[in-house]
Amino acid sequence: MQPHGSMLCGPCGTSSGVTASRCADLCQQETFFALEHMKRDDNVRAAVWGGRRNWSSGIGIQKQRENDAPAGVVADYAAAGLSTGKTDSVLRALTLAFWDFPKPTVAAVTGFAVGGAANIALMNQHDLVVVSQSARIFYPFVQLGFAPELGSSLLLPKFAGMATAKELMLLGPPFNGSQAVRWGLANRSVPEADVWPVALELAVKLASLPNQSSLRHAKKLMNHPFRKQLDDVLAMERRMGMRVLEDIGAPTLSNVIRKKPPSSKL
Repeated sequence: MQPHGSMLCGPCGTSSGVTASRCADLCQQETFFALEHMKRDDNVRAAVWGGRRNWSSGIGIQKQRENDAPAGVVADYAAAGLSTGKTDSVLRALTLAFWDFPKPTVAAVTGFAVGGAANIALMNQHDLVVVSQSARIFYPFVQLGFAPELGSSLLLPKFAGMATAKELMLLGPPFNGSQAVRWGLANRSVPEADVWPVALELAVKLASLPNQSSLRHAKKLMNHPFRKQLDDVLAMERRMGMRVLEDIGAPTLSNVIRKKPPSSKL
């Protein structure tokens, strides 16, 4: 916990008092634990999500760390819809958990943010986003044999515009923090060393506002038009994803690792 009620988190789910945890290859269930804890804790007014060097590669190259929470707790979360589950291929539950989180969140994005992790890193999931100028962000879904997920088929065109969104999604070129800001996917692009200080400064400002009820209702009102559409969009993404798998077969991990995104022309 930081002064003025801000909390630091790793973007894939670990919550820590004063230091951020590495985001890659953590158990996704921990994200739900962190969100639910922060929602219930009145001392938490804002959250900062980030990693140490890289945000996330988007796909676990190494074996994910096992979830060590009691089985009963995990079952209760699953019953409440707070678990991705084996059939949640588009991470519907995780997407909606972020969109339904009532308190403001700030993303501190450095290094690589790829695919689904890029969706979680940018304005798709967070209220404010600070990204390093040298960040490498891309959506290689088509190149790797996947369909868009986490609501990105709706949100990327909404924020970046259809022309930019189609080039990013269909061709998968990497882009940097300055481009993310220009396209409406982030708020600020700063040198990597300044990402965390700037993100924390924003979180403290949010947490220090005297009328937290007004802040949370303003967030909910602005999210409302998108949130209304997300259930249908996520269902469509899942159906399209299953069709892709039926057409071309499930991508193997070795093929995913070997393929590289095209150079950016944007």
